[in-house]
Formats: sequence, C-alpha cells, structure tokens
Amino acid sequence: MSLSQTMRFTVPQQATLMQRFAMWLLKKARMDFAIEEGSKVHAPTVVIKKCFDGSVEFHLSELITTYDVLTFGGPNHQVEKQPKIVQELFRIKGIVSITLRSYLVDIRYSLAFNGDDISEKVRNCILKHIV
Repeated sequence: MSLSQTMRFTVPQQATLMQRFAMWLLKKARMDFAIEEGSKVHAPTVVIKKCFDGSVEFHLSELITTYDVLTFGGPNHQVEKQPKIVQELFRIKGIVSITLRSYLVDIRYSLAFNGDDISEKVRNCILKHIV
C-alpha cells in the first residue's frame, strides 16, 4: 500500500489539518520574529468576562480558530468539526454549549453548577491548548 493510499482524508479532515498547520506556522513565525527582534515571547493571556445568564467569555491573546464562528450545542453536535479543545471542554461537567471565534471562547453552562469552578477549569484547558 502506497503512502498516497494511506493518507486519504475527507474534505473536513483536510480543512482541519490545513487549519492546524496554518495556526502552527503562525505561532512559529511569531516566536521567530520575537527572537530576531530580541524581545521576550509573552505568555498567552486569557481574560475572563463573567455574565450572569450562565455564560462566560474568555478573551484570548492567541488565535484559537481560523473560522469566523464555530458553535457547538453539545458534545454530539457537529462532531466532525470539533477541534480537540472543544472535545476536552465538553468533558467539564456543566457545560452546555461552546462558541469559538478568532480570539474568543464563549461557554454556556447550567446554572445548577458553580460558574467560578467551571471558569477556572475552562481557563486551564484553554491555556493548555494555546501554549
């Protein structure tokens, strides 16, 4: 079996692979530029904006997706488009839906859960994926 036969992907998988590669290149270019300029590479920043309607916005200093908007209404919604970060976020108990934008992650959670606990878990998960 040749390499071309084993490396066949569907269109969504190809897009995902290309987007991941583009994001990796962008991160690498920023790191190289910072080293060339002699400046320090800054740690990613996550700013949390809590809303009282069961949602929390996480504003990021790093690109999280190349799509305009990705919304997932649950762990089984659009599974083929879910990046790893979304799959991991849905493992956090209480999360109802997730919306990704370029520099924003919007989480809706059930009011039966503690928003502060969820926010901290989500923040740690996001930092793990953007570093």
